Amino acid sequence: FLPMASAEARRVVDIFTTGQSRKNSNWFNGTRSLLRVVRVFKFVRNGTEAAFDRYAASVLSKPGAVGKIMAWHGTRTENLLGISKSGLLMPENLPRGVHVSGKAFGRGVYHAPAWTASGHTTIGGAPTDGTNGALKSMNYTSSIGAAYGAGNRSSTAFMYLQDVALGTPEVHTSACWDKHRPDGYPTRADFIFACGTRSTGGFVHDELVTFSQDAQKFSYLIEIGRA
Repeated sequence: FLPMASAEARRVVDIFTTGQSRKNSNWFNGTRSLLRVVRVFKFVRNGTEAAFDRYAASVLSKPGAVGKIMAWHGTRTENLLGISKSGLLMPENLPRGVHVSGKAFGRGVYHAPAWTASGHTTIGGAPTDGTNGALKSMNYTSSIGAAYGAGNRSSTAFMYLQDVALGTPEVHTSACWDKHRPDGYPTRADFIFACGTRSTGGFVHDELVTFSQDAQKFSYLIEIGRA
């Protein structure tokens, strides 16, 4: 793990704390955040960097490509070992017997973008919400207070901070349940941008969905505790 006083760890803490959305009201007490970074682990899966670089080169060469950004992926603590070993798998590559629920914006890999770190204000001509998606991802963890974790008892949780390569988007303002790939994939569009600011489907925060396991690589594993 990284010393918390190191410049690299301080940068990760800054990405986590900057621009947290107050719409994630379950993680605030008034104006005070209930969460803090406990530890930062530098984390890269062996053998994935070359595949990511090849994928990035292919999509970033497209006219109007978005570029590389940082994004969050939260998960329950019991899933950490499996995800850390295999990476974030496309639904069709999950082990037999793993239940896959319907996906609101397609059957891909989901990310909560840290726009405050990348500075993107528009994606495919649609405005971003301009926030840091860390608290949205926290809702999928084992932490007490997580929106999708009824009965959670843990005071700590874990999230991955990733590099994600984005070419050209297909923009959605409402759900496209279980969509297999964007229209014209991968030439016309290689990822889905769910635009929270123009939502007509009840969601309020941006989401990104990629459709290749090489579209992202882990950079850090973050342990989050109560402030």
